[in-house]
Amino acid sequence: MSESPDSALLLLEAIQSPEKQSAEDYATWCLLLTQARDKNYLEHTSDSVINIAIDYFEHTNNHSRYATSLYYKGRVLQSLNERENAIKVYLRALDIAKEGTDYSLLFLITSQIGHLYAYLPLVKQTLSAYQDSYKYAVLDKDSSSIAVAYAYIGRAYGLQEDWSHAISSYQEAIKIAEKIRDKAILRLGLNELASIYVRTRQLELASACLHYVEKMEDIHSDKTRIYLSIGNMYRIWSKYDKAEKYLNKALQADNIYTKRRVYQSFYYLFEEQGKYEKAIEYNNKFWKYTDSISSLKTQEMILDITAKYENEKLLNINSQLRWKQKQRMLFFVILFLIFSGCVYGLVMNFHRVLLEKNRRMLSIKRKLGIYSRELEKGKKLILKNEEKIRYLNDLIKEDKSKQEQLENERKNILLKNEKIKKTNEKLCIKINNLECSLDLKGKDIEKYQTKLKKKEACPNILLRIKQDLSELSNEDWDELFVMVDVMCNCFSKRLREKHPMLTNDDLKFCCLAKLNFSILDIAVLMNIQKSTVSKRKQRIIKHINDPNITNVEKLDDYIAHF
Repeated sequence: MSESPDSALLLLEAIQSPEKQSAEDYATWCLLLTQARDKNYLEHTSDSVINIAIDYFEHTNNHSRYATSLYYKGRVLQSLNERENAIKVYLRALDIAKEGTDYSLLFLITSQIGHLYAYLPLVKQTLSAYQDSYKYAVLDKDSSSIAVAYAYIGRAYGLQEDWSHAISSYQEAIKIAEKIRDKAILRLGLNELASIYVRTRQLELASACLHYVEKMEDIHSDKTRIYLSIGNMYRIWSKYDKAEKYLNKALQADNIYTKRRVYQSFYYLFEEQGKYEKAIEYNNKFWKYTDSISSLKTQEMILDITAKYENEKLLNINSQLRWKQKQRMLFFVILFLIFSGCVYGLVMNFHRVLLEKNRRMLSIKRKLGIYSRELEKGKKLILKNEEKIRYLNDLIKEDKSKQEQLENERKNILLKNEKIKKTNEKLCIKINNLECSLDLKGKDIEKYQTKLKKKEACPNILLRIKQDLSELSNEDWDELFVMVDVMCNCFSKRLREKHPMLTNDDLKFCCLAKLNFSILDIAVLMNIQKSTVSKRKQRIIKHINDPNITNVEKLDDYIAHF
């Protein structure tokens, strides 16, 4: 594995039906196969193989194998561009590896953590991780690892623009590499030290480093990359004749990527000299190669997809497939139960709300009955009083001696009638309002019953939305949030916790985007203009406040993979 990883890979791939071996041997085969592919710089296409090793060694006392499995899981995730997950796995591997004394493995883990931190870039964390890798290299007493660790520390200081420490670290790496005669590490140290010298405008020292690398290279080796570096250095130094000489040498490169960089360097060279016609000529060549690379990448991608497909077919072993199917079935059963429970809860909540609405309607009807009876009673009392008034009028005419007394009685009755009429008028207004409210409640209940029937007929909110694309109600949003959280590992909750600046409308938008609704559909469902959708996205980018999310495309990708 360490001396001839290509031979190791051939031997491992030649083993027939490795799944028929014992569980330990099969797990070991999965670990070694991943390790061999990694050492041969083959792109990892899936973590299914290394997961078998992790699942086995996690439940054994072999902490070294478990930590190694986690390390290669991290390498696979890096290859799949899942850097955040890779860091988590590396940190877990580090915790396990610290229980033992495999300093070589600890060196590898901390180095990879440093590389990922450098990419992010987390400057302080990068330096700390590389310093740890140096510590483990010293404990391992491996000169090559110590030299590499010094180079990595120099890289970390370079990120901090601490040039003096960066230079001294690279010099230590170079000193050890020369002592042990390791050309690869020496080349790494000299190249990176030269880039530091270029950035600090110590161009003579940069020149010395690069020319040293040039002399080191074997007569049969490809020197075009070092020629490119030297040419760029002379261009920055404004020694244009020498720059042109080395760039012409670099132009002999067979590598299409190197050639493109050479054309770009020529463009800068002639532009700086004011030779714009030549600058345009080389700029056109640069873009021509860029287009060729894009086309090549497309071809490579198609071939890679085909290769991945064939590889996956070989790695999908029957016993592993059965195990996965059981796990998947269990997962879907649990998912179905959770979703069914959520839907049942929502339907019951609808029934409860409907029952409450009916209760309120009955309450209104009772009040309406009371007011109607009071109004009828008032009307009868008015008629009775009017009859009494007519009777008193007749008495006044017949007996004038009691005229004053009867007149006063008549006036009192008239006042009572007036009061009753005013009370009746108020009752009429109340009755009218209650009848209007009753009518609205009836329509509301009818609408709610229709919704409930639709919900019971089609419990899945997504299917209902597709059947009837219209603005969502508050209840619909509540149901949709539940659906997204069940389907996408608590998506809305995790998003709210990580980005507390997001408003409720922002979360609604993100949920619809997560479910792959189109811009037009989102506009309809949220009752906003189509043109407002892009503005909403820009606002969400501000609220998320992540330096890696700078445009709408990156936001869409972030939501899709969150």
